[in-house]
Amino acid sequence: MLYCADILTARLKSVLFNWYNVRFGAFLAVNIGGFKLLEVLLLLLPVDHNTRMTLAALVAGLAMATIRSSAISLYAATKALEVVYFKAVKKGWARSCYYGDVILYSLSTALLFHTAVFEAHNMRHSYWRFLVGVTNGRIGQLNWEEVDRFDTHSSLQHRTPTTSPATNDDSVVT
Repeated sequence: MLYCADILTARLKSVLFNWYNVRFGAFLAVNIGGFKLLEVLLLLLPVDHNTRMTLAALVAGLAMATIRSSAISLYAATKALEVVYFKAVKKGWARSCYYGDVILYSLSTALLFHTAVFEAHNMRHSYWRFLVGVTNGRIGQLNWEEVDRFDTHSSLQHRTPTTSPATNDDSVVT
């Protein structure tokens, strides 16, 4: 039982003092805390609501300097676009699209399939695993030599993730 406690303690230390986890905590603190703090401080000044929110969002955006994650920055950018779109719909500047989420999912999945076929060396492992799950493993059976007829040189650049070294991070397939 003592051995199990030692393993748990070592694992807990490695998680708590991992540099990425510390930076992610700093990102959350600066992002949320900075936004709320500046929002409250700007309430004391005679500034309209839109200006106050814009300045607070800019300070929260500076939190991206504490962490370099393309996934988080992509998520923040898409959420910002979503907020802008819904405000435009509310003001009557844009039309609402009932099946917008389905269309967006279809377009992004189509982009992933295009990347998997023509530029597989640029695809992240997590995206590849998603496509393997969607196609039930059939994407790995694609004949890249046939795709080379279109002068893409995909067969020279592609190795499936099962033959490439496994990595814990979300690096590109090599």
